[in-house]
Amino acid sequence: MKNRTKKRFAYELASMLEEMPLEKVRVNDLCERCGERRQVLYYHFKDKYDLVAWIYDQDYWTVETSIEDIDYLAMVTDMLSRLWDHRDFYRRAFADKSQNSIEWHIHDTNLRISKEMLRKYAGLNNLTPEQVHAIRFHSFGSVSTTAEWLRGNLQATAAELATWHCERMPSFLREVHEASVRARRS
Repeated sequence: MKNRTKKRFAYELASMLEEMPLEKVRVNDLCERCGERRQVLYYHFKDKYDLVAWIYDQDYWTVETSIEDIDYLAMVTDMLSRLWDHRDFYRRAFADKSQNSIEWHIHDTNLRISKEMLRKYAGLNNLTPEQVHAIRFHSFGSVSTTAEWLRGNLQATAAELATWHCERMPSFLREVHEASVRARRS
């Protein structure tokens, strides 16, 4: 039941983004279109930006949980393919540059996942400021080029873009991703 309500909000938000930018979407209007009270939306999400992040997470975690024995390049390629399949929505979502934007959510997610992987597969509980900077730097570059690609300003297939992202990943992160693949295969 919870997911059905969340999906209804997601569907209606995507429909609204076809008509207006995210900054113009009013929670009252979204709730009215869903036939729900504001409290229902706030029960599931902090705000409309949290809903956008949830939509992204649904695409991302579907990739993560559906692929057991896969390397990082294949995972990124699959994720980019999903973004491309929903590119109209993501183009509109990436147009928002507020402090709660999808870009910031992705950066925070990338840092959190990188820290978890480094702890699990490399035994690093604390990252140096240089490592955190390298992860953020890579995240900013990857997200920006992905947004450009979704807007049609960068011509590449999902596999090509994924390869570019992976080739530019800091070596310590690439090594931990390779270690995670080896661990899953053994």
